[in-house]
Amino acid sequence: MKKILLVLGAAAVACWLGLLPFHANDVADLIPAQTVFVMKNGTQYTVDVGAGVQAVGDTLKNALSALQEQTAGSVFFETCEQVVLMGDTEALLPEIAAEESFRPAAGVYAMTSEPDAEALSEYLHTHHGGLTVGDVKAALAAKKTVEVPTVQPVGGGFRIVA
Repeated sequence: MKKILLVLGAAAVACWLGLLPFHANDVADLIPAQTVFVMKNGTQYTVDVGAGVQAVGDTLKNALSALQEQTAGSVFFETCEQVVLMGDTEALLPEIAAEESFRPAAGVYAMTSEPDAEALSEYLHTHHGGLTVGDVKAALAAKKTVEVPTVQPVGGGFRIVA
């Protein structure tokens, strides 16, 4: 019994001192990301979550960090349903797989032109391409090629080409 109380006491002290890896967020400060656009242009990465919230960095991790620093609140990637890759898709796949901010169930798509983010989010919410971040991680770990479904604008709407 004394050991349990000692462990609980140590955990309480560590929590009080801020030594545990948990952090609290005020819900009012969260900016939920539904669709994340990741673009690679040369050596620059741009991350855009819509509504004018975007950042640039020399790596994907730096662009995501810059996005967090530039926003008034905290961008919440746990709500992300789609990651849309623009530019050099093949070079972006390993970085998407290595990035822990994106949830494994988020769909992965490629696109060649910049669309209306809200309209694309609505379309992808009801139409799935079948590839997720978790699938990309598994395929790259098994050294398999990954075919990313491409979203094409068609007559005011969109179409997924696998």
